[in-house]
This record gives sequence, C-alpha cells and structure tokens, in this order.
Amino acid sequence: MSRQWWHIEVSGYGAFPYFGTEDEAENMRRHKANWEGGVGMKRLATEQESADGLRGLQWRKNAGYPMDDGELEALKEDKS
Repeated sequence: MSRQWWHIEVSGYGAFPYFGTEDEAENMRRHKANWEGGVGMKRLATEQESADGLRGLQWRKNAGYPMDDGELEALKEDKS
C-alpha cells in the first residue's frame, strides 16, 4: 500500500492532515476518536490540505523535531 495524504477530523479535537496508508490513517482516526471520546472521519486530503500538511512537516523538521518514517517519506515525495 502506498502512503498518501488524508484529512482526519475528530469531534472534540479538530481536523489535521495525516500522511500514511489507508490502514495507518484509519488507525490514527480510531486512536484520536477514542482518545477524545468523539466521533472521527477520514477522507483523502485535497491538494491544499496536502500542501498544508507538508508545510507543517517541513516546519517540524527545520525546528529539529524527531520525524517518523512516514513523515520522512512525505518530505521525500515533495516535488516543489
């Protein structure tokens, strides 16, 4: 399965972009919904939501935050 950008929204938490496989995105949606005691949904991210997610990852990398394999893969796939 290839990774792609997803839009995940959870009541009580908000919305956020997520880069991963569909299974990884579903696990993240479920985890956040359970943690917040809310309802969550996921869908493929729009082009703008994907760009926003990438900008967030670039900021985190530049600030020296640790990155997981999926985040590093998203940065490698950046064609800009």
